[in-house]
Amino acid sequence: MAVTNLQTTAVVTASGAGLKPDAYYDKLLLKMLRQLNFEFAKYAVEKSLPRNYGDTINWRRYVKLSPSVLPLTEGITPEGKEISGSSITAVIAQFGDVMYLSDLVELEQLDDVKREYAVELGYLAKETLDLIVRNVLVAEGSAFFAASRDGIGTLANGDVPKIDDFRKITIAMKKAFLGGNRKAGGKYVALVSPEVMFDLFDDERMQDYMNFGQSNAPFGDGMIVEMFGIRFVEVLNAPTAQNDAITTHDSLVIGEEAYAITKLEGAGLSIITKGLGSAGVEDPLNQRQSMGWKINGFGVRVLNNEAVVNYWSVPANQTLAAGDILDKNEVVTVTFTLRTAETAADLSIKQGTFKAYKGETGASVIARAVAAGVLVNNTGAGTITPFTLAASGSSLATVELTAADEFFLEIV
Repeated sequence: MAVTNLQTTAVVTASGAGLKPDAYYDKLLLKMLRQLNFEFAKYAVEKSLPRNYGDTINWRRYVKLSPSVLPLTEGITPEGKEISGSSITAVIAQFGDVMYLSDLVELEQLDDVKREYAVELGYLAKETLDLIVRNVLVAEGSAFFAASRDGIGTLANGDVPKIDDFRKITIAMKKAFLGGNRKAGGKYVALVSPEVMFDLFDDERMQDYMNFGQSNAPFGDGMIVEMFGIRFVEVLNAPTAQNDAITTHDSLVIGEEAYAITKLEGAGLSIITKGLGSAGVEDPLNQRQSMGWKINGFGVRVLNNEAVVNYWSVPANQTLAAGDILDKNEVVTVTFTLRTAETAADLSIKQGTFKAYKGETGASVIARAVAAGVLVNNTGAGTITPFTLAASGSSLATVELTAADEFFLEIV
């Protein structure tokens, strides 16, 4: 039986380079780059569903009674209060994922791939469940928009997140008799993206706090302080949405008993491995093995949409994307050669090759090479400029590198 995505010894990197060792190398493994903190599931009410009671759980909430300030009329009995409430149900489901490995992974790889990915599968499970919770909060919570807009489609550049907007949201919760979240010490929780957190540092309320309180503590950990009864928490997987060319960010504000998570009792998250040959005649030569994660029952529901508010805004400081930072894992080699009209007396090349990065301009490569002492302008005048050809050709100063290249150099 053929298996899709069977991991063999030819495990590859993002650049296509193989991880299978051709010679002995240092066994030190670098830390896997991934998200480690998962905040969306942290502030939920948790309730287990007993085994053999089906797949549905029910929560009920009774409505507060309104006080009557009218005096009683002699001999007349008041009409009396009515009991009213609401019911919310959640259905649990199974979630999981799997990966397959060949028998040679253990025989030819120096790294303990199975051990590394057993840990990674645990993180993948947490990340998956956290995203499930996040998506339910977005879908079932209420919404509030920066600059008093009436929807994502009307948000525009300049509709930046404001601390006063967060205050308005929590005031509305207080008026609905919704306190802060117990798992946050009774404070309201605002789960915000790094871009929103960046903008909040420039907010006048934050500036006032640091000026009047004479404190620069927020600069120590890059997080704004708890203020106005709100705990601001930065999350890397905050929801975003596109409005034409504008990226809008969702900050989730959470109050008391806002949402619930239910799991099947005694059937929590597990890592499952199947060894070589465990598939019987489907794997007659013991060539395949698998490992994966599964949770048998998991469900999420918003209990009170007034206690879950999606605050949409357009952070001003989100122009720096991941692609704007040169990927130093994408290294390309540049070869330096003098142009026909240039002399070694005027321009010294101390090293014929130089490491550059994909996306870097020719001028940037030259500037770094000069700073590193690889290229020396002995004339003290002009600029070292790279060209495509030795005697003619065009300048490469503003051209971004996509692969290894040869720079023909001349002082211009």
